[in-house]
Amino acid sequence: DMLMSGDVTSKSMEVVSIDSVRVFAEGRAAVVTFTQHSTFTYKGKDNDDIAKWSMVFEKGENTGSCWKVVHGHRGTGQPPAQSVPQGQ
Repeated sequence: DMLMSGDVTSKSMEVVSIDSVRVFAEGRAAVVTFTQHSTFTYKGKDNDDIAKWSMVFEKGENTGSCWKVVHGHRGTGQPPAQSVPQGQ
């Protein structure tokens, strides 16, 4: 996994938009999609991209009101000039 390797050095990460939120399982689970702008280096090469994310959260029995990420997926990033405008 590229993001978890020692080859990535993060410079900045910004959530550009929260695109959808769906809460289910009587309020104990949620799926969130969002758009993130990131700048980082990968194996010494500078990267600047916009990527779509989806994450699954759950409230565990022992976490009270805290949400825990149980799964996440990052789509392939695109340079900011090539990204699709929001809502399209």
